[in-house]
Order: sequence, then C-alpha cells, then structure tokens
Amino acid sequence: MNPVMAGNDSWKRLPLLEGRYYINVPANAGIKERGHNIMEPAHSAEAETRIICDDKKERFVIFTSELYKYSDKNIMNEFNAFYNAEEKKYKFESYLSKKKNRIILGWPVDEKYDDETFLLLDTFIEGNDNILIQIGFYVNEAAYRNNRKKYIKLSKTIIDTIEQGEKKLTLNKRTYSFLTITYPKNRKKIEIPIPENYVLKKNLGPDFTVYRLFELTPFSSDVSPGISIYQGFDASYVHLDYGFKTKEAVKIPSTFLNEDIKWLVFEKKKDDKTEFILSEVIFGVYDDYYTEALHIFIYSDSYDRMKKQHDIIKAMTIK
Repeated sequence: MNPVMAGNDSWKRLPLLEGRYYINVPANAGIKERGHNIMEPAHSAEAETRIICDDKKERFVIFTSELYKYSDKNIMNEFNAFYNAEEKKYKFESYLSKKKNRIILGWPVDEKYDDETFLLLDTFIEGNDNILIQIGFYVNEAAYRNNRKKYIKLSKTIIDTIEQGEKKLTLNKRTYSFLTITYPKNRKKIEIPIPENYVLKKNLGPDFTVYRLFELTPFSSDVSPGISIYQGFDASYVHLDYGFKTKEAVKIPSTFLNEDIKWLVFEKKKDDKTEFILSEVIFGVYDDYYTEALHIFIYSDSYDRMKKQHDIIKAMTIK
C-alpha cells in the first residue's frame, strides 16, 4: 500500500512553527528545512515548517508559514479580492475545525505552481487570537498525474486534524539585546526597543546574524512592513536588487548608536500612489564597517510608518 495513503491509524503528530500548531500526517512524513546558499541565513523554524512525504517518484509537501497578519471583519471579501486579482484565480470556502479554529480553504483554478510543482490547496488558519497562518499543499508532477484526487482528499483530511498549540507569538513591548562579535574579550551589548505588536525573528548565517522585526498588520494591508538588521562582516546595500539606483536616493539625516547617519530612502509608486518605501543604512560598529557592520533595511507602506520604524532604530543603544 502507498504509505502516504495509508490509514489514519498509522499516522503521527508533528508540530508546525515550533509548536504554534500541530497536525496529523502519514507515518513516513518528516520535517525537512528548506535549503539555502552559504550567503543567506538559515530559514527560521519559528517562521516556516516544511513537511515532506515521499513515495517512490511521488512527492507530497506541506508548507506552513507565518504571515504576521491578523484577520478582520471582512476577511472573506479580502481573500477573494486579493487572490482573484490579476492572474490569480481562487475559490474559497470557510468553516470551523473541530477545535473551533476557522479554516479557509483556497482552491486554485490553475494548480500549476512552477515547472515541477502543483499547488493543490492553499489553506489559511485563523487562531483564537485572530492571527493567520498559511498552509500550502503541493505535489510534484508524478503525484499530480497519478493521484491528484487522492492527494487533494489527503490534504483535506490532514487540515481537519489541525490543533492550536500553547506557543504564542510574543507581541508585548520589550527590549531585546545582542552582543557585538568582533572582539570576544571586550564585547559590547546592543539593545533594540521592540514596540507592542512586533515579532522578532533571529536567522543565523555561517558568520553573520539577521534580526528581523515584523509588525503585525491586518490581512487587508498591501505591504508587510518590517525591519531587518544584518550583523556581520560583508554588509552591502540591497536597493539595487529592487531596481533602484543609488543616485535616486533621498538622504534623510538621523542618529544611530550615538553617531550621525543618513538613511538612503527609495519610493516605489504605482498609479501615482506609494506602493512601498525602502530605507537602509550601513553602520560600522568599530569605525569602519569592514571590521563589523550593522546593515539596517526597512520596508514600509507609508512615510508615517517609515518614521516610526526609523524611531525604533534611533532608540537602539550600545553599552
């Protein structure tokens, strides 16, 4: 018998997002972190969980991710508006699970995700705290051609077992600290004042660390605002990756760790409206950033929000 399709009595329970939720999966399923190149930080297990089931040439994948979004009163209208815009076409249904979590099933009309992958079901779970997570069910071409309907049924069976765990996102006002890395015997402590409704995630690279601050926003917001702080020895600007030229930057003066700085600010517009705003700065912790640097990168949806994000960075201290 296909082990993926085996009866529920042979299933096991696995955590999602390090215990935010739990689901039942086939016995041969296992959690496997996504790969990344050496210049990127590892993916955070608190931010995503990838579960893989293989049977010969067939692969079935369950991918769960934090959205840092909460639902609002018109959540179904928002889903339909967002996922049926432009080339995306979805059908949705909503119901309560046995554990009273709202499950929103999204059925893509065109299931082909890329050249080798098919998205069978795009699922959103609304917790008892109104915070949304996303769970996608994918198969490779062999599974899609041979057992598409069975894998769709399997996906629905799995999602019906979902249960919210005790772990919650930390959203209270607090201070987070980390140490400089250049001089082990004389390290300094850097502190970040984290406002309410911000989530902090730490991603480790081979010789660097990235701290990410995500602001919890409603699903209806077009942009997911965030702050990234890179700490390492190979800092570089990223605005070129977004199609901006350095000479286009608007320079905004400020202070950071008791020093004067100038933010490089770039605005992307669409139909004369702000689509998103990028701002970044590279700061040398020890005089020159070839020794150790902090690269601050901020993604905003408005100048008002950008100013609040800049104020968070301005309030950071080093001791």
